[in-house]
Amino acid sequence: MATTNIELDIENITGVADADDQFIKTAQKFVVSSIPKDLMLWAGTTTAVGSHGGDSSPTAVTLPQPTDNIIDVQRNGFSAEQVPESMQGFIANSSSLHLATETFPKYYMQAGNKVIVKPDPSDSETALVNYVDFLKVDDDCDLRGAVVAHAASKEFEQLASAQSTGVLTALTAVNAEIDECLSIADNVHTEIALINSSTDSALTEIGLANAEVDKMATEVGLDNAEVDLAKTELAEAATLVDSNIDTATAAIATAAGRVNTAVALANAQFDAAVLEAAQAEGEADDGAIATALGLINTQVDSAVSIASNMHTYLGNANTRIGTAKGEIDIAKTEAAEIATQTDNSGDINTALAAINTALDNFRGTSDPALFGDEDTYLSGTGITRVKAALDKAIALLDGNAPSSATDADAWIVDEDIEMLSGLLNTSQTQVQIANAQLAEWNAAVQTLQTEANGFANEVSARVGFTGAKSQAVQSYISTANAYLAEVQQDIALAAGYANAIGAYINAAQGYAAEVQAYQVSTQIFAGTSQNRINAGNAFIAEATASGQEAQVYASEVQSRIAQVQSQVGVAQGYIASGAGYSRVADGYAKIAQGYLGTAGSYLQAAQGYSASAQAYSNEIQTKVNIAQGYSTEVQSRLAHKSAHSQSADRYYRMAQQEVAAYVQNNSKMINRTLMAQAQQQAG
Repeated sequence: MATTNIELDIENITGVADADDQFIKTAQKFVVSSIPKDLMLWAGTTTAVGSHGGDSSPTAVTLPQPTDNIIDVQRNGFSAEQVPESMQGFIANSSSLHLATETFPKYYMQAGNKVIVKPDPSDSETALVNYVDFLKVDDDCDLRGAVVAHAASKEFEQLASAQSTGVLTALTAVNAEIDECLSIADNVHTEIALINSSTDSALTEIGLANAEVDKMATEVGLDNAEVDLAKTELAEAATLVDSNIDTATAAIATAAGRVNTAVALANAQFDAAVLEAAQAEGEADDGAIATALGLINTQVDSAVSIASNMHTYLGNANTRIGTAKGEIDIAKTEAAEIATQTDNSGDINTALAAINTALDNFRGTSDPALFGDEDTYLSGTGITRVKAALDKAIALLDGNAPSSATDADAWIVDEDIEMLSGLLNTSQTQVQIANAQLAEWNAAVQTLQTEANGFANEVSARVGFTGAKSQAVQSYISTANAYLAEVQQDIALAAGYANAIGAYINAAQGYAAEVQAYQVSTQIFAGTSQNRINAGNAFIAEATASGQEAQVYASEVQSRIAQVQSQVGVAQGYIASGAGYSRVADGYAKIAQGYLGTAGSYLQAAQGYSASAQAYSNEIQTKVNIAQGYSTEVQSRLAHKSAHSQSADRYYRMAQQEVAAYVQNNSKMINRTLMAQAQQQAG
């Protein structure tokens, strides 16, 4: 009973390294179960008493393998007739018409591959069972091809199943890559949001720089206007020098001889005036005033710089307030959903009401009530119908139904098997009716239980969902509080910068007062010098009448000179004012440059985020390529699985066809033999 060649054929067909022995046994059993046992007499095997029983101990014959293909059972050389296991009591009862005898033995099959022969075998009258042994369908059997085809079909099915495992693995890998792509895409979205945020911040800083540039342009315009006014004053002074003063000095030269004495007297006064003017000039220390003005500018610049920092922190505070408001809005939305779930008209209340309705039906007094209405058990439907059917079944067995002469006990006494069988079938029908009614009852109970449990599960799920929502609300509020705490820190820092700005402004105002003091002192000495000049003019007026003309011209010259000096002073004032505007414009330019530097930082950050987003995009493409590779593997495995499945189906049909051909051919041979025997007997 070797199967070596069968294994080699299977391996050659399927390409497996080692054919599965269990598949070969399954194929052998398939062949044996598909062919009538009358055509498998050549594969019969007889049990051995010493190994399988069939004598006095044990009397039962235990088959070495499960099978219902029993060719023959003999007891002491007499062939036994097979009867149902339900007949075991009759064939062993001496009062029964079905009693088995030594010359007409009988047998039945019992669980555990046991064959029970009656009368019981003994050591001298043993029982033997001849059964179809599937192991004889081996290398030397005509049905070898059917075994090979069936086992090959099973091998191909296993190969196809193996491809299914590979497909699931590849699909899992595809899903994993796609999930990673989605996660990376979230990173891309985050980077893009950061790019947008940085770009917006850069635009804001550029807008602030533009505002400072606009202020600077205004100051430059004011500076230019002051310079233009200074130019006008200087042009007028030049006109006075070129025309009026030159004419007056010529007249003075003519009268100079007449006023020498008066001039000498006046000269002393003028010398004193020069000394006073020198003292005024000493008081008007250009270096000290310039130093004070430089310090004023320094303090103002420091205040402007700190104002930028204060602006930054106030902007941060405003941003965080907006973020906190967003968290609070989300918390309000979540809280609204919780209220919707938990109020009297919400889903939880609806589910609880449905549970109550379902449970009320268990104890109700109308359909589908189960336990609250006694009619269910006595006169109504449900259990009443179950009890009625069972009562009928019991009455048919031993309750004198339809009468004492026609119940089961009566037919047993009469040994009327046919009537007894019909009565038992009727009783079994009533039991089946009772089972059906009971199943209906159980289905109603199960339906109400399932309905109540379903709504209870819904309540539990919604309560859990509400709890999760509550935690989410608390989380959003905590996040908003954290942002608001940071807002307080930013505002405190901004307030600190505001105090520092006030200190710088106070210092600048102190330096401005110092400049004002220098100017007042200078004006005092200038007034004294003017008095000296007036005295000199008085001496000149008293000199001689002849010097009156020179004095007039001198007065005119002096007036013209004073006018020129005044216009020059006005021009210098305009120039100084223009310089102030220029310094303010320079301050605005520095602030604008700071904003532009911040904008450049934001743009560099945006470029960094852009590079990061591009890297994430490249990673997504890589993941997509990997997923496509796995997808290609899935297609390949599915193609292999389909091919293996088709091969399995083809070889299974081949096995069926070979078995069918074997049965057909052997049936024809048997028919021809029987016909030949009949003709011989007829001749």
